[in-house]
Amino acid sequence: MLFAIYLPTYGGGPHSVDEIAYVGVARSIVLRGSFDTNELYWMMPVAGDPRDAQSAIGPSGDTWAKKGPAASIAMAPLIALARASGRDLVFVGLTAMMFVTAATGALLVLYSRSIGISPREALAVGLAYGLATLAMPYARLGFSEPIAAFAIILAALCTTRTPTTSHFVAPRWRTLRPAACGAPLAAGVALGLAIWSRPSEALVAAPIAIYAGLRWDGRRRLDVGRLASLAIGGGLMALTFGAYNLARFGHPLATGYALANGESFNGNIADGLIGLVASPYRGLLFYTPLAVVAIVVAPLAWRTHRAATALGLTVAILHILTFAAWWKWWAGAGWGPRFLLPAIPLLMPIVALAWPRLARRARVAVVAVACLAVPIQLLGSTQDFNPFERLLAERWPGFPEGSAMLSPRAWGVWGHAGRIVSLGVGAFDVAWLRGGVVTWRLVVPMTVAIVVGAFALWRGGARGRLRATDAFAVAASIVAFAGLVSVGPRSWTGSEADLVAAATSRIPRSRPGDGTIVIATPDIPALWRSDSSPLPVYGFNPTDGAAAEGAAGLLSAALARHDRLWVLVPGIDPDAPTNATEREIAARAYFVSRGTFGTARIDLYAVAVIPAVSADDRIATFDGTIVLTGALVRAISDDTLAVDLRFSAPSPPTRSTKVFVHAYDRSGHLLGQSDRSFASHDPWTGGFSGRYGILTPPYGDEIIVDVGVYDGATGRRLTARDPAGNALPADRVTIDVVAPRKPPL
Repeated sequence: MLFAIYLPTYGGGPHSVDEIAYVGVARSIVLRGSFDTNELYWMMPVAGDPRDAQSAIGPSGDTWAKKGPAASIAMAPLIALARASGRDLVFVGLTAMMFVTAATGALLVLYSRSIGISPREALAVGLAYGLATLAMPYARLGFSEPIAAFAIILAALCTTRTPTTSHFVAPRWRTLRPAACGAPLAAGVALGLAIWSRPSEALVAAPIAIYAGLRWDGRRRLDVGRLASLAIGGGLMALTFGAYNLARFGHPLATGYALANGESFNGNIADGLIGLVASPYRGLLFYTPLAVVAIVVAPLAWRTHRAATALGLTVAILHILTFAAWWKWWAGAGWGPRFLLPAIPLLMPIVALAWPRLARRARVAVVAVACLAVPIQLLGSTQDFNPFERLLAERWPGFPEGSAMLSPRAWGVWGHAGRIVSLGVGAFDVAWLRGGVVTWRLVVPMTVAIVVGAFALWRGGARGRLRATDAFAVAASIVAFAGLVSVGPRSWTGSEADLVAAATSRIPRSRPGDGTIVIATPDIPALWRSDSSPLPVYGFNPTDGAAAEGAAGLLSAALARHDRLWVLVPGIDPDAPTNATEREIAARAYFVSRGTFGTARIDLYAVAVIPAVSADDRIATFDGTIVLTGALVRAISDDTLAVDLRFSAPSPPTRSTKVFVHAYDRSGHLLGQSDRSFASHDPWTGGFSGRYGILTPPYGDEIIVDVGVYDGATGRRLTARDPAGNALPADRVTIDVVAPRKPPL
């Protein structure tokens, strides 16, 4: 039921840099079998403040996401499905949290039943969590908090003992009993999963362990066996996570967060407490009032269900205190107190536990709060939160620091409601409504899925009776989901289409051992959605070169690992003064070929370690000013020649002056060529160098390599003369003759 309701709220994404990081790791897992974020290195210099960067550099020079891998692992199967079916990788991958949140709601029903809540009330708890809390807006996004919430409620379920109170009604499904859940061992694994979602969730280990180990029968005895099982499960997951960190950052406890640079729990805890609990900007009171109700009625629940009440309150308080101290307690752009989402599931049953002791008016008030909370979540579930966040930043410089967070105008509900008033249907960010046009092929199956799910829920409830209507509900949700993901991939236009075409062109020509370097521009998201190449990808800004922190190490790693590099460049002049990254590549690799696709291009470079070329000779002169002073030709593979050239001139050549390197056979047939502008790695010192790669037939007779210079604007070759001043035929000079290459036996 919850999954069917979430489908119409989905709009795609990503909406934040956090989601980009999670998707980047998931893409790397599916396409390359790795967890690196080298593709997203360019985001680190753009972030400015290292604390805002989503990745960090490891000892190997690679970049790795600071975030835990659990959310990316959850997205990976969906991205693999999208790749296999030719769909939008990002659009499909970000649906993962809808599955996770719906499963969390189901687990919450089971947990509620296991602590003695009646079937009808347990169902109400699950629905309240899924529809009246932050769970709903974050089901459509790609953050890790839904995974943490799922793991925590699973750990609680697997450690719950069969209650002995008179209010308990035994579930009909045997699988609801704690022993069938794998008991504390499974709970330990679930705790490890929470830590894999975000390491700070280690804070729930102590309350879960106490909840599992104490016998709540009045004698407060400690069950060592249960604690040992819990420790084994959690320890195995912790060791795995430590090995993961060791491989990335060289230490089992290193996660990439810049703790020494202030990316830690060093914020103003008073501001954090007010902000997370009571402020209109991020307060729990304004975004999930049911959680506040749970805290208020907890003394009533404590009288009969101390263990569950203590667990829910402890986990909530620990989350509030911990993230109130985080340097960015508001968690960046988002909807409500995202950091507190994992604590909400265990608070919801407290309301049901206190329900029998509530007076009539109190019950009416609780129902009213729940009903009010649903439209609050709908506003957050159907719009992009970024426009309102930008409005707040423009309205109050430095926001949310200071008292501005307490202003009613900082409440997201007012902001999102105001956008609906001003923009109408244009305010919504949902897949079935784009540009004011309703896509009925999505609306109809989604509506059917909700109706059938509601009917199945009404017939079966939480009593554990499986009916035919349940199968129909599942089938309807699957059909609706298939229709949703079928909207991608989108039809690219303009520069995005050019970039996708350039990237696609390399797939049939690539070889094992190749790599890709992408020069980042605003068109890059088109690649994330459509590029399914398994080649390792390294993303740089045009201005990075070797100067940006980490850029030199990552570029050196790319050059050392790959025999060939495809350089994908969207709409940037290769000779632009700001294009430092391409100049660095040209100075260290051999340019082979160029493909142009509208505004985008893809260059192929060969990589090899060649001795420095001697520049003591006068091999040829072009137009009397440019002198070829050194040349070296080497075969670096069966079909690639690497050519190093060294020139001198009294002043830098014009940007239109280009060098051509041709390979001929003895009959004069052109076998391959490489043409490009002069490239200089160092500042002008009276000389400049160039590296050129030529693709030739893999085996055959000897190859003659000629060099010349021409004006790229007119096509005129510069007059070539030998050291004696004699004109050279065709204005080109032969620099080497490569011996015949024979195929291996």
